[in-house]
Amino acid sequence: MNTLVDTIKEYDWRSSTAIPALTGRTPTGHPQAEMWLGAHPAGPSALIRSGVRRTLADVIADDAKLGSAVKERFGTRLPYLLKVIAVARPLSLQVHPSEGQARSGFSSGDANYVDRTGALTANSCLPCRAGHRDCGWPYRWSRSGSGTI
Repeated sequence: MNTLVDTIKEYDWRSSTAIPALTGRTPTGHPQAEMWLGAHPAGPSALIRSGVRRTLADVIADDAKLGSAVKERFGTRLPYLLKVIAVARPLSLQVHPSEGQARSGFSSGDANYVDRTGALTANSCLPCRAGHRDCGWPYRWSRSGSGTI
């Protein structure tokens, strides 16, 4: 059996219980703000196969059978990152590059810029504000990454 091991990111605004509850783990008491599943250089998942632990990025680069269209566009890297976010307090301002900035950064080889589409789905109430105005519920996320009401 292969086991996929996620990466947990610890940020101050986090919940210390939501991700453990979702995954069936015992809470550690430490902040668990984000659970990353993917091969992002800043927090790749690991795959344990036959007792050997390797990053998912290495596994995909070495032996993934990606389709030709995926290989042509992304090479041998996983073209997605799933983040499960556990919010306990208000989040800081999130600023993302424009599509042009992201494409330029990606083309330059900067690992912080990847070709991506964002989506937000809340499995519990997630109140939000744009400036000082309540966005209402549900909050919808557009392809450009800007919130709409």
